[in-house]
Amino acid sequence: MVYANDMEMQGKKSFKAVNVGGRMPLTLQGSREASKKVYDKLGINTVNWDMVARGEVDTSNRGVPFVDLKYKEGIVPNVVGMGLMDALYVMENAGFKTHVFGKGRVGAQSLTAGQKLPFGTAINLELK
Repeated sequence: MVYANDMEMQGKKSFKAVNVGGRMPLTLQGSREASKKVYDKLGINTVNWDMVARGEVDTSNRGVPFVDLKYKEGIVPNVVGMGLMDALYVMENAGFKTHVFGKGRVGAQSLTAGQKLPFGTAINLELK
């Protein structure tokens, strides 16, 4: 069960992390803070792969891998695979006007990631 805003809103519950088949859960791109908050409540360690690559983190403890989401104003980010809220947040913070079609996760975007374009350029996101 996932709680959208408040882990305590349904009263006290006992949470137990489940490791199925020796694999850790998959973390999609999006809000690192939101994902980390959920994993912390569930007692699951996280590992920042950006920090591992720079040699700043001890990798002896296993954890759910995540990569810091980076975006720059005027540079089209890659939001394919993200949920709508995360994709809109990233696109708007990068300075793009977003139009959404469909439902589900972002399956395609009309502008190629990495392009430098003027502030306010329109981009279409197709959800699948």
